[in-house]
Amino acid sequence: MQSGLERTTHHVDPCTDILNQITDWQRCNANFSLRDAMSDPRRSADLSITLGPLYYDASRQRVDAELLGYLRAYGAKRGLPDFLKDMAAGLHVNTSEQRPAHHLALRDLEHHLADQKASALATVHRQRMFDLLDLIRTGQRTGARGKKIHTLVNIGVGGSHLGSAMAVHALAEFTHNDFKVHFVSSMDGVLLHDLLPRIELDHTLFLISSKTFTTLDTFENVRSCELWMQQSGYTDEEIRRHFIGISADSAAMSRYGIPADLQLEFMSSIGGRFSIASTIGMPLAAHLGRSGFMDFLRGMQRVDQHVMSEGMHSIPATMALLEWYNSVHLGVRALVILPYHQRLAIFPHYLMQLQMESLGKCCSLSGHPLDHSGLLVFGDVGSDAQHSFMQLLHQGTHRVQADFILYARMPHTRSGQRDCTQANALAQALALAQGYSDQEAHRDFPSESEIQRSTRIHRGNVPSSILLFDQLDPTTLGMLIALYEHKTVLLARLFDVNPFDQMGVELGKRVARHLVPVLKDGADPALINAQDPCTQSLLHVLHRYREEGLRS
Repeated sequence: MQSGLERTTHHVDPCTDILNQITDWQRCNANFSLRDAMSDPRRSADLSITLGPLYYDASRQRVDAELLGYLRAYGAKRGLPDFLKDMAAGLHVNTSEQRPAHHLALRDLEHHLADQKASALATVHRQRMFDLLDLIRTGQRTGARGKKIHTLVNIGVGGSHLGSAMAVHALAEFTHNDFKVHFVSSMDGVLLHDLLPRIELDHTLFLISSKTFTTLDTFENVRSCELWMQQSGYTDEEIRRHFIGISADSAAMSRYGIPADLQLEFMSSIGGRFSIASTIGMPLAAHLGRSGFMDFLRGMQRVDQHVMSEGMHSIPATMALLEWYNSVHLGVRALVILPYHQRLAIFPHYLMQLQMESLGKCCSLSGHPLDHSGLLVFGDVGSDAQHSFMQLLHQGTHRVQADFILYARMPHTRSGQRDCTQANALAQALALAQGYSDQEAHRDFPSESEIQRSTRIHRGNVPSSILLFDQLDPTTLGMLIALYEHKTVLLARLFDVNPFDQMGVELGKRVARHLVPVLKDGADPALINAQDPCTQSLLHVLHRYREEGLRS
């Protein structure tokens, strides 16, 4: 008869063997050199993936085909393919809020990939947006005084601003010229101070983009616009006809006074930073027109289909697994986004929110403290970045990785400038990978002292990837966004965090609401004295500066 101890089943982590293989590979390749690895003629074929107009090249990452195989096996063991299926099916993958994450349904155009009910509802919402835009474009829906609308001002912040602002800027050449689209996000009023005197109110609609329809930043800007219209002689009824509401809460829009025919909805299961394909993307739909916006969605859908069919061999999964490995095993702490195209100037800022708001968590799904979560993300247009912060990437002591984004065809760029742009992008990636040795410095600068030459040494071995598209257009921009959305969600699974909440952001909002009364002119001293001593001191100085400004 077996003892109780002998009968006990021992649960072994199914990932242990694969993690050991990854650790063994790293130990055996402790002196891994990208310079040496890149001399292998098979390396590019082993570490690249083509998806239509996109060529993804990971040959400058500190892995080889063997290690990438281990990483893909690890991703499968960690349940990444099942997680993708659960998300697409509409299961409650947003565990802290106990609801689905339905952003795939927004571009499930044939209702084959995602939760069919959500896909059908997304289609209804999208058609409602197109119908309203058609009425505005054709002059059937005018301003309160009968004038045709030609200017749209989007008032939003975070996910209700960054995606559309980035995409409209990126696709400037693809406008239908039906509307001038402006964006207002900062609550300090400076953008409105510059914009409002320049627009014709009779010809303008303001889009209030807010998932909850309660965002403090947004509604401070809305009130400033309403006040401007009042001061310009508009009645309250006329003002209401110049505001469109875009929200997941129709009741909140009605309470605020948005007419039913000027309300656009999207599902509450759509996270703000994943919402560009929803009605939150109305500024982009107005800019591109119906056909262009559908091309944008088709680009996103193509990546959705790719990641669902190819699993761990897809581009987003490969990107996520490499970023996880770089963070956990190589100590990389930052991801630098380097688009070599001026139209993508806002794209790094968009990714800063997408990744850092999704992955910036301190505890796991089971509540345990984490040693690793998301990387710091920053970036700029590559041709500007290489003359500023890229010095730190080349010779600094911080461990970073980089994504280079390139376009083979740049129709509005002179060929000489195109060639120079692409040459610099490839040169930066090559220099980061291969570095510059003391021997090379001695060869190239023989008259310099040893100390002088030491300042020229680049350690190299900085991992990077290249995403090469044929050209920038609505389809390829949709693909680019979807790639990073999927990568972010898969990274969350690898780091064991929920990518669909943002409790840190919510805390900041709650604290701000308590502080607003303390900042009002003539605030009750008791409110100030109720703050901690450091905040009290700062408040006293702030109020004193205001009073001195009024007296001067």
